[in-house]
Amino acid sequence: MRADSSYTYNTTLDYKLGTFEPFNFKIFNALKDKKWMPNQLGNASFEPWPQTFDFTLMDLTYSKNINQELDADFVEPQVPRILDYDVSLRHKVNMRWNIFPFLTASYSLGINRDMEAGGDRERFTKENFFSTKKGSLFANGVIFDHDHTDRDVYGSYDFDSVLAVVENYSLRRPKLTPSGDTIPMIPGDTSTYHAFYDTTYLYRIDKVGDRAYGKDYGILRNEKDRNQDFRLNFTPMMIPFLPMRISYGGSFNQVKSIPDDFDFFDSDMHNKNFWSIQQSNRFEFNPTLRLVDLFGIGGKNAITKTLDKLRWRELRATWAVDLGTRGEDFTLSHLYNQQGVMPGQYWLYSLGLGDGFRHRSLWNVVSGDMGLTEREDFEKFGQYRSKTVDTLVYRKNFNHGVNRRATGGTNLTLPIWDIGLSTDILWSQEFTQHRETPLYLDTTTTWPKVGIGVNVPNFAHRLDILKSKLRSLSANHRTDYTFVRSVRTAQSSEDEWRKTWNFNPLLRISALTPKNIRIDNDITLTLEHSLRRPKMQVVP
Repeated sequence: MRADSSYTYNTTLDYKLGTFEPFNFKIFNALKDKKWMPNQLGNASFEPWPQTFDFTLMDLTYSKNINQELDADFVEPQVPRILDYDVSLRHKVNMRWNIFPFLTASYSLGINRDMEAGGDRERFTKENFFSTKKGSLFANGVIFDHDHTDRDVYGSYDFDSVLAVVENYSLRRPKLTPSGDTIPMIPGDTSTYHAFYDTTYLYRIDKVGDRAYGKDYGILRNEKDRNQDFRLNFTPMMIPFLPMRISYGGSFNQVKSIPDDFDFFDSDMHNKNFWSIQQSNRFEFNPTLRLVDLFGIGGKNAITKTLDKLRWRELRATWAVDLGTRGEDFTLSHLYNQQGVMPGQYWLYSLGLGDGFRHRSLWNVVSGDMGLTEREDFEKFGQYRSKTVDTLVYRKNFNHGVNRRATGGTNLTLPIWDIGLSTDILWSQEFTQHRETPLYLDTTTTWPKVGIGVNVPNFAHRLDILKSKLRSLSANHRTDYTFVRSVRTAQSSEDEWRKTWNFNPLLRISALTPKNIRIDNDITLTLEHSLRRPKMQVVP
């Protein structure tokens, strides 16, 4: 039998710092009558402060669990109660800011701290929480403290302390007879070969640096993970016939791995104390060309009348780039000293606006790092050929993925039976860079991917034979042609060229009877042809 009980206490301290009413500042009002001033900017209202600015100073959760074994033969418990408790602390920031009607930004940050693993949970007990001794009053000496577990560590090998001596069989060489003949090697018989040994010495910690790099990089005490999200949207209307939307977003996550009861002078713990990050960013550009507005600048004409008759309104396009990096492991001291990534540049990297050494150029943000063309561009922090990897803690899981896509499409309506036509085209390129296999750049290119769709709306009333038998009858057809090329560099896997004809649907019929019985029937067809090129192994 057991007597278990648990208690959870939560305390949250929030601040709402957003605006209650818009400022509506017309900072360009005096210039709106100028010919060179765009109307969207001249009439725009400026908001100097975010509309939403929520700041969670403290979200403290205290959980207590009490366990006790009971014996049915005794009235009183025979063993003492076992008390265990957890303390977690979270901080959050959530901001949304409509700077102009055409420019908005958002930012969110979440930080989780585990006071148990850091050994500071005792500061939150009743005896210490209201005391000025351990952790100060209300544990503010812990809550408002930075991380102290990332410092420079200096060590050396004690060559007088040998831990192990192991023979290295890969280095052994056969001995020769006086006449110069090779003696056959017999394992274990060192008279037949020259033996080489690997010796393991005791590694000791001599000194721990005084500088806590957690303070430089804004890391809080006992911080376990951090999530960050940044978004920026720009919708200019400078050109009346060419509205567009430009958006950028960056997501970032960093996780701390550290043993419980971490000790700087325990050399076995140092390769287990590190940060691991994931970073992704996305750029998207969506222009729309309004055909009627473009050709009707000087008034209505034959072209605009034709476009109106065909209901051909616009041409749509999209350019999108997705970049994702995961598996970069490091300590802050190594990041600062060996890799040379300063705190400000590290923050820009977390937003996707920097590469760890400088800000990313506008071309690289828009194109998905097409400006990185030299070998040296891939040899720094966050790149797959980095020459400054923190090898002590690196877990060999790094990869960087790139996905670029360009699409275009339009639709119109024929004056015959209001038949709708739509078409679209796509180009895409996708590849992944692995640090462990830098030559394995699997690249998949899709070009072209062309689609054509035909939609015939209700035509039951257009045919005398169907008027009395069906309330509605419509038909649809869609054809897509795709050519995909997959190249697997420096691998034995085959390269592939694949053509696909996809009729989805080849024909879809939707009918509705006078008694409201719906009948749907569709036929799909896919034709695929693949060509694989086998690799040839060249033996010198």
